[in-house]
Amino acid sequence: MLMASLLVGCEINDPIDNVVRVGQVAPHVYWELPSSSVAAGSSVPFYAQYYTVGDAKIDRLEVWYDVNENIQTLVSCPLVSSFKYSISSSRSKLSREFQKIAVYEHFENNWDSLKKAYILDTVFPTSKTLRTVEWKEVKTFEDAKFNAYFPAGFATNFKDSMYNLLNVSDFRKIMLSLNVMTDVEFITYTDSTKNENTGGWDYFIKDAKVPELKTKYDAILFKDLIYDPSSQLYQVEYTRLYKLNARFKAFDKNQVVGVSDKKEIDLR
Repeated sequence: MLMASLLVGCEINDPIDNVVRVGQVAPHVYWELPSSSVAAGSSVPFYAQYYTVGDAKIDRLEVWYDVNENIQTLVSCPLVSSFKYSISSSRSKLSREFQKIAVYEHFENNWDSLKKAYILDTVFPTSKTLRTVEWKEVKTFEDAKFNAYFPAGFATNFKDSMYNLLNVSDFRKIMLSLNVMTDVEFITYTDSTKNENTGGWDYFIKDAKVPELKTKYDAILFKDLIYDPSSQLYQVEYTRLYKLNARFKAFDKNQVVGVSDKKEIDLR
């Protein structure tokens, strides 16, 4: 029982398709990738060295990887002057479990007498569906894209959250910039009190006018709130990218497997 506990505690290989038997030595492997970034859909070049200790012969070679998805978003309102209002997020998830991607036949003539190891210099595939998706530098706002990239209710939440942070000057700039009302009309929504500490005046929205102002604010289109007239761009960004965690495996005829260190590969 003690021996079994030690074996479990020292296991470092991936549990999928790995076989560890007492008294059997796994093949030794070394794996090298010339680049950690490739275009999705293209092949990934690699170089491997492998050999066995003892009588067991190499049976086959495999490349395995999982797929991790990362989504980054940023939306901001350029019309607010007293502070910079934006909502950003970065979230990652495992989108494909660790699985076998490619199998390679072992040949005895792969042996390199100088390196005292078998050599495999080849490639493994990636999928075009894992290419990076970006929506940036947006000149024309597309509802279909926004709805596909952002969760339902995002626009409403953005507007409601910002509304609770706006002061009088912010409301004034938004209403005037978007031609919701004139400056003369906006003044009728405000009042002021003397600030004894500064000697100036503190402006606020009249209580009786708050519901009416809220109605006008709610009627503003979300895309108008995030449009920057100076750059003529909508301040919305979406990026979806993928990363692979890959390993090289060498199996002997007893199905004992040697596993390489993990390699991270960014797809673009």
